[in-house]
Amino acid sequence: AIGFFWAILWILIYVDSPDNHTYISIIEKKIILENTQQSSNNNDRFHTPWRAILTSSVCWALFIMHTCSNWGTYTFLTSIPKYMDEALGFDIKSARSFLPAIFVLGLAFMTCQHKYTAVILLTIGVGLTGCCFGGGFALVPNDIAPAYAGIIFGISNTFATIPGIISPYVVGALTEKDPNNWSIIFFLCTIIYIIGLIIFLLFGSSELQPWAIKQIENNVLYDDLLSKQNNETTEKILNLEN
Repeated sequence: AIGFFWAILWILIYVDSPDNHTYISIIEKKIILENTQQSSNNNDRFHTPWRAILTSSVCWALFIMHTCSNWGTYTFLTSIPKYMDEALGFDIKSARSFLPAIFVLGLAFMTCQHKYTAVILLTIGVGLTGCCFGGGFALVPNDIAPAYAGIIFGISNTFATIPGIISPYVVGALTEKDPNNWSIIFFLCTIIYIIGLIIFLLFGSSELQPWAIKQIENNVLYDDLLSKQNNETTEKILNLEN
């Protein structure tokens, strides 16, 4: 139901270009168009500053943070049913960032005598992990390099898929012989979360990077936008007078 409601909102609000958006000002349109690939009428002239991206400490802070965060996410996604069965004694058939780290750390001390508390901590931890994506580092590429946001996030997401491959093997190796080793798994998740947090706080940024600034070679697009806004304003005035 939530997905359907979101789809309706998306259809009503989404537009293909800032130029066609009715709810943002001409100045905001100009800023967006100047700092994205849409500012160029010739896509063949768009060049990616690969060296600047791959040598940027800000970008690498993002890559590391994304990867560390995904370690916890993939651990939750792939191993929680196993944890609830082996450590908490739940019947599976009936039945992520600093803030996620706090609640994941709490799981390390949970036993089957505290299984409902463990479920609450797990739910909060997963929920806060989602907040990291919705309003955290996932938005950084748009801030530091709007014109290359897709490329930067693509690189970041490539690194961040590695935990999805490694994490299940680590969980399996640690719990195969001793289910009590789940505490080690959650301690490991907490440490990885905090490492990502510290690196991002030290080297990360949300400021527009100098190498990401694109210059518009002509003002034709801006003039078109200004003319369009003036026409819309004139139409509104005429409608009010009538």
